[in-house]
Amino acid sequence: MDFTRLEKYLNALNAVYDFRAFDLNVRQNGKEIYRYLYGCTDANETRPASRNDIQWLYSMSKVITCVGALRLVERGLLGLDDPVYKYLPEYRDITVKRGDNIEKAKNTMLVRHLFAMRSGLDYKLMTPALKKARENKNASTREIVKAIAEDPLLFEPGESYQYSLSHDVLAAIIEVVSGKSFYEYLKDEIFDPLGMKDVGFHPTEEQKARFCAQYTFDPYTYKTQLNDGTCAYRLSEKYESGGAGIFASNDAYMLFAQTMANYGTAYNGYELLKRQTVDLMRQDQQPKCDQRFLRPGYSYALGVRVLVDKCEPKGESLSPLGEFGWAGAASSYTVMDTDNNLAIVFTANVLNCTKAGDEMHPHIRNLVYDAMGIKA
Repeated sequence: MDFTRLEKYLNALNAVYDFRAFDLNVRQNGKEIYRYLYGCTDANETRPASRNDIQWLYSMSKVITCVGALRLVERGLLGLDDPVYKYLPEYRDITVKRGDNIEKAKNTMLVRHLFAMRSGLDYKLMTPALKKARENKNASTREIVKAIAEDPLLFEPGESYQYSLSHDVLAAIIEVVSGKSFYEYLKDEIFDPLGMKDVGFHPTEEQKARFCAQYTFDPYTYKTQLNDGTCAYRLSEKYESGGAGIFASNDAYMLFAQTMANYGTAYNGYELLKRQTVDLMRQDQQPKCDQRFLRPGYSYALGVRVLVDKCEPKGESLSPLGEFGWAGAASSYTVMDTDNNLAIVFTANVLNCTKAGDEMHPHIRNLVYDAMGIKA
């Protein structure tokens, strides 16, 4: 394996995009085959990047949430085509905005719609209902999700795609079905069985000391500016966001990613998901007309992007059809490839950088496959 080209590209990320620090972790068959830690991760830029660093995962939380929900589907405790109101009664009388009018929804919102971002929900965090709910600094996950139901949908459930708070609602369903808090459920079902440490929603003081400094990218100057390091999706002190609220170290998330790349079975023997459920998770859920919202070559399945077309505008993907994963608002990225039992986790802690998804992530993906000599 020759990672020279990949390393040259990674070294350019600071010069071109002003990325102060990042961590690229590549494992195949559960073994680390490449690791590249760059820069310093504290605000004073004196602490070299290390395996002990912690960061907010933002939307990479979504994959964990959906896997947690699919474990309930496997047990027959949750149905993909169940109405959401079966678990959350406030979602029975939902409304839809049509022009200047707000009308009762004709379609029933299904659990499948939440997974696939076809619920009609949006990602607005300061609607009147949410602002009121957030006045209670200790509002629970269920209380916040109940408030989300008060605002009208963008469209009838099931009729289009819109990236949204859908997985936050899914987290509340997990609480109802499991009888546990969302964190307790993930800890019992995913974090502890996989050996994931330094992961959760509410970091301790010791963990806070190991958080990476977080930056915001300016698309006009291509410079990054230090921000306050908070996660905007922590909507209260007790809220546990299934869509964007988990923190973790790169190594912790890799334990999850490599398990998914191994068709749902961890290397300690724990079955996170059955093989057929992993295949179900990456079944395309979008009609062709709605794939325009996604990355070139990809569609959206049950909580993950999935490669459905290897020919992209800027070149062919070197990963195989069916490769899946997601990314996060702070430029993080994960690849899960069952064909090659390959997992990639990249963490960078830079917000507002659309170049990450448009250019950086596809380049990193292809350069990893090129270095390994994999011809999909």
